[in-house]
Amino acid sequence: MNKRFLVLVAVLALSLPVLYADIGENFAKGGVALSGSVSFYNNFYRVTDSTDERNFWSLDVSPGLDYYVADRVAVGVSPWLSYSSFTNGSDNKIKDLSFGFSAGGYYAFVPNPAAQKGLVVTLGGAVGLSFFPGVADLAAGVEVPDDSMETDLLLYLTPRLYFFLNDRLAPYVGLTPRLVYILSYKDDTGAKVDLTSQESLYARVTATVGISWFIPTSKASVFLSN
Repeated sequence: MNKRFLVLVAVLALSLPVLYADIGENFAKGGVALSGSVSFYNNFYRVTDSTDERNFWSLDVSPGLDYYVADRVAVGVSPWLSYSSFTNGSDNKIKDLSFGFSAGGYYAFVPNPAAQKGLVVTLGGAVGLSFFPGVADLAAGVEVPDDSMETDLLLYLTPRLYFFLNDRLAPYVGLTPRLVYILSYKDDTGAKVDLTSQESLYARVTATVGISWFIPTSKASVFLSN
C-alpha cells in the first residue's frame, strides 16, 4: 500500500510542471511560436437599405512562425494574403488581390516569467515584400482586363502586447508603423510607369490583432533559473 502511494505521489509530482507550466518557458532558446490573424469585413449596406445592391467585403489572412535563437530573442517569417471585392449591382464588380511575406525579429520583455497568466511586451522589426497583381473587373456586365502590377519593399516596426490566457495561449494587439517604397509599378495596360521619389515612398500605420500558441523547448527551465 505504501509503495503504491509513493508511486502515485511521484507521478503527480512529475506532472505538475506540465499542468502548471510558466509563461517564461515560452521565451527560452529553442522554443517556437505559431501565430496568426484573420480579419473579415463587410459593410452590410442592405442592413440600412434592403434595396441597396452594393456590397463590399475583404478578407486578410496572416500566419507566422517564430524561433527563439536566444533567451527572449526570436526571429520569424510571416506570409500574408488579402482579397477584397466591391459589387454594385450584378453587372459591376471591382476586385483587389495582394500577397507578400516578411522576415524579422524581436526581443521579449517578460515581467514575471514564473506566472501562468499575464502580460508580455515584445519590440522588434521586419522587412518584407508585397505584390499587387491586377485582377479583371466587371463593368456593365463586361469583363475588363487589368494587367497592372505593383511591387513594394516594406520596413516595419512590430511592437506587440501579449496577454496569456494560460501558459501557452496568448492573444495579442499592436500597432505596425511601416515605411513603403514602390520598387516597380505597371498600369492597367501593363505599361511600366516611372514614379518620382516622392510618389514611390510613403508611410502608414495599421492596427494588428492576433493570437499565438507557444511550444517551448524541453530545456526551458534554464531560462527560468537565470
